[in-house]
Amino acid sequence: MNAYKFKGLSAIFLIVLLSSCSDTRPTIDVVIPVTTAQSDIDKGVGAAQEKDYQGAIAFFSSSIDKNSRIAEAYYYRGRSYQKLGMHSKSKQDYHKALELNMRYPEVHNSLGVLYTSQGEYGDAIDSYTIAISFNQRYAKPHINRGVVHFRQGSYQKALFDFTRALEIEPYSTLALKNRANVYNRMGAKDAVCDDLRQLCSLGSCLSFDKLANTGYCNN
Repeated sequence: MNAYKFKGLSAIFLIVLLSSCSDTRPTIDVVIPVTTAQSDIDKGVGAAQEKDYQGAIAFFSSSIDKNSRIAEAYYYRGRSYQKLGMHSKSKQDYHKALELNMRYPEVHNSLGVLYTSQGEYGDAIDSYTIAISFNQRYAKPHINRGVVHFRQGSYQKALFDFTRALEIEPYSTLALKNRANVYNRMGAKDAVCDDLRQLCSLGSCLSFDKLANTGYCNN
């Protein structure tokens, strides 16, 4: 699933209605306050976007206290923990989110990123593959899985993943940069220069200019 989403409901506050008559006691009708768990998730998303991860965690935890059955709250809290390097807590939240919703591609992708950061490449590839299986149009797990394949020296598999990501998101500079690296390792000079030219057309010319200045991409 990439960026944090806003889809909350407004909080409903306590309403006290008073009515009275000259010959009776005042009558008070009380509506119990309702603060939605989703509202706290939205606040947590906003805090995370400001890089206030501790504040975000507090909001997501508040949401979970109010409703422990929302997978989204665990997912976002897990991401905040991950940003703070609290990998054990992050992994726990991702697994809890998947207990509530196994078909949550963003969670599988984020879990794969966590495994990748810890060098657990087999588990990372499994997580990315599951994410892809639940959303065939999700480019991020293709890119992330391609990075793992590249690190393992599986260049054909990496090439497949980066190319597939570009079919989904043709202007992904990250996929282009990574695919150019794969082509370079494979000795495919023309393909390297083609990808770097496309990168330059998207406003990222540094690598292309460096190679062009050496005569590498002038043919």
